[in-house]
Amino acid sequence: MAYTDSLIGYAPGTLHDPVPASHGDSPIGYATGTLQDPASPFVMKAGAPVEIAGKVMKAGVPTTVRRWRVMQGGVAVPLARPVPTDDTYRPRSYASLAAAKADLGAPEDANYVPWTFGDSDLETVMASLSANDILVLPEREAPYLISSANGFMAAGVNGVDGTGADGLKNGSVVPVVPNARLWFEMTRARRGILGLGPGAVIAPSASAWSAPRQPILQNEPSGSQFQKAYFVAGGSMILVGVQETLIGYEHANPWFANFTIEGRDFGGIAYNAIKRTGGTGTVTTVKRVFFDRAWRSHAGVPNGEAGAMTLNGGQYLIENCDLVTPDAGYGGGSPIMWNNNTGGTLRHVRSAGTKPGMWTFWRCGGTNTFEDAHILSGQTGMNIEELLAGFTLGWTGGSLAVGLGYAGNKFHFAINPVGGPPTIALHGVDVSTNAYTAGAMTANVYSTSGVAKRSLISCDNRPVSCVPAPYWID
Repeated sequence: MAYTDSLIGYAPGTLHDPVPASHGDSPIGYATGTLQDPASPFVMKAGAPVEIAGKVMKAGVPTTVRRWRVMQGGVAVPLARPVPTDDTYRPRSYASLAAAKADLGAPEDANYVPWTFGDSDLETVMASLSANDILVLPEREAPYLISSANGFMAAGVNGVDGTGADGLKNGSVVPVVPNARLWFEMTRARRGILGLGPGAVIAPSASAWSAPRQPILQNEPSGSQFQKAYFVAGGSMILVGVQETLIGYEHANPWFANFTIEGRDFGGIAYNAIKRTGGTGTVTTVKRVFFDRAWRSHAGVPNGEAGAMTLNGGQYLIENCDLVTPDAGYGGGSPIMWNNNTGGTLRHVRSAGTKPGMWTFWRCGGTNTFEDAHILSGQTGMNIEELLAGFTLGWTGGSLAVGLGYAGNKFHFAINPVGGPPTIALHGVDVSTNAYTAGAMTANVYSTSGVAKRSLISCDNRPVSCVPAPYWID
C-alpha cells in the first residue's frame, strides 16, 4: 500500500500483535511483538489534532480505541485514553438514557436535556439551559469541548497577580476576561452532567490562551502572606486558593455522572476540574467520573493547590471514580478537597501519584464514611485541617500508601484539630509501612497541642503512632 492512501498521513513503525500466540485474530495479517499503550502513537493532519477510532484485539475480543494521542504544533497532545476495562472505578456504557438513570440512581426531580447542539462549546450550551437541567452526553468520537479561548473568566475581575521566577508576586498583572455568569471558570454547569459512557469525553479546547503559575502565598515575606491574590475592577479582593476551574457549579444538589473529563496545560497555571463556586450545598453527587489528568497543581498550599473535585459546603456522595494524576511537572495537587462539608460517603474511588498534595478536609465535620478507597501519595496521605467538633472518619477496605518520590518525613494522616479531637478508624485498609514510624500507621498533629486523642485513632492492620507525643492526649 502506498502511504498516499492515508488521509491523515503516516508514521513508520511496526504493528504489534496484541495476542502473539493467536495470529488468527487479525483479518489483515500480523506482526509478532508486544502491543504498545494506545496513548503512544502520534498522528497529525496539517498540524491540527486528528481523532482516530478503531479496534485492537485483546484476548481475541475487539476492543474499541476511541482516540489516540496526536501531534499539534510538534507537541504531543493527549486527547483521551482507550475505553477503560476496569468497570469498578470508571464510566460504563449504557444503551439508553433510561438505562443510565436507573443504574446510576439519577435524581427524579431533574430535567434531562439530551445533546442536540452539534459542535457548540459547553459554556454556550450551559448558558442556554435552566437551573434544574442535567445535560446528557452520548458517547461519540469527538470530545465535548470547553472553550478555553478566553481562559478562566470571572464576573467583575480584570486581572490576577503575576509571578516571578522565584514564585513571588512581582507586581505584574495577568489579564482576566470578565464574564457575569462565571467565577474563574471556563463553564458553569446547571444541575449537572450525565454521560452515557466513557466515550462521552469533556476536554478544554486547544486554544492559544495561557497563563503563568499563581504566586505561592506562603513564599511571600512575613506579614504579606495570604493577601490580595486577585484584583477586581475598581479595587482588589482577598481570595486565597486556586479559583480557576474547568467546570463550576452552584446548584444545591448537583449531580455529575458517567463521563470522562480531561485537562491540558495552559502555561503553568493551576486549576480544578470540578468545583463549587457559588450557591449553598446540600448534597454533591459524583459517580463514575474518570478524571483523566483533568486538573493541574504546582504546590501543596495556596495558591498552587487544586483538585479533581473541590466540594464546598453540604454533604457529598462520591462513587466509582478514578483520579489519574496530571503529567510530570505539575504533581497531583490534592485530588479531592472538602471545604466546610458536613459529612458524606465515598465508595470505590482511587487516586495515584499524588504529590505534593493529598486528599484534604478543611473545616469539615460530621460523619465521613469511606469504602474501598485507594490513596497513593507523597508526603501525606490525608490532611484533616482545622476540623470541626465531632469529625469522624470510618474507612473500610482499600489502601493508603505514602512516600511516592518523597524522601522526607511521611505521614498517613496530618491533623490540625482546632475544633476538637477527631475519630479515625480504619478496617481492612492496606496501610504502607514506610511512614515516619516504621511499620505503623502514623498520625501527625501539626498544630493545636493537647487536643487530639490517641484512643480515637485506630487501624486494625497496623499499630498506630501518634506524633509528636506532646501534642496528643490519651
